[in-house]
This record gives sequence, C-alpha cells and structure tokens, in this order.
Amino acid sequence: MRGERRSCVDQRLGERSLVSDLNLVHRQPATQHEARRRTGCVISSQVGADHAPEVLTIASELLDRQIEDKVNEIRGQLASELKRLETYEKEELGLRGETDQMLGPVARASLASVANAFRDLVRRADVGIIDVAWSRKQEKTRKVNEVVQRQQTQVQELEDEFSDVLEE
Repeated sequence: MRGERRSCVDQRLGERSLVSDLNLVHRQPATQHEARRRTGCVISSQVGADHAPEVLTIASELLDRQIEDKVNEIRGQLASELKRLETYEKEELGLRGETDQMLGPVARASLASVANAFRDLVRRADVGIIDVAWSRKQEKTRKVNEVVQRQQTQVQELEDEFSDVLEE
C-alpha cells in the first residue's frame, strides 16, 4: 500500500488542482482500467479518504464524458471522411464518363485505322498472289510459245525438205 501511495504521490506534478491533475491523467494514453487507477491515485492524494468515493464517482463521470466526447469527435471525423469519400467516388464516376466520351472517338479512329491497315495488308497479299500467278502464267505461255515455235520451225523444215515431193 505504501508503494502504491508513493506511486500516487509521484503522479502529482507540483501543486495542481484536482481537475487539472485529472485532465492531465486522462490525456495520457492508457487503458480504461489504468486510467481509472491513475484517477484514484490522484484523488486519494488530494482529498481525504472520507470524500474519496464521491470524488472518485465524479472523476469517473468526468472520465466517461471525456471518453464520450472523444468517441463523438472520432465519429464526426469518420462521417466527414465518409462524405469526402462519397464526393471522390462521384468525381471518379464523372471523370470515368468523360474519359469514356473522350476515348470513344479515339478508340473508333484507332480501330478504323487498324481496319484500314489490315485491308491494305490483305490487298497487298492479294496483289502478291496475283503477281505470282501472273508470273507463272507468263512462264508457261513462254514455254508453250517456244514449243509452238519449234514445231512451226520443224514443220517449215519438213515442208522445205519435202517440197519436191509435194510439188509432184
């Protein structure tokens, strides 16, 4: 008990009033149990044992009010943050709509460009296929013409050779 009393006395800082000491105790981070113990120490060091229960009740009510005030303050901050979040979500939706409106024509133009490039590629491929086919056809035509030319030459040679016989 004597060590606990010394601990209580150590918590007093100078000659502060009971309320300022209680406020000081409640500003320091602690669990609710620790805050109540500190409150009891401050009260018992400043008032007699006769009045300690009444003062402890008052201090407990003060502590409860301060806790409630802090909870309400945090709730207010939370509500404010929720409103800001809703505002940001609305802004994001608006920006997404604007982006869609802006990107729609860009996307259409881009797709049209890709489609044109693809058509051009297919056209070139078709031209290439036609060019190869034409080259093959010309090669065959040349060979056929050579064969026909040889045959004509041979026929002419034969006619020249047998022209005597044919004239008779």
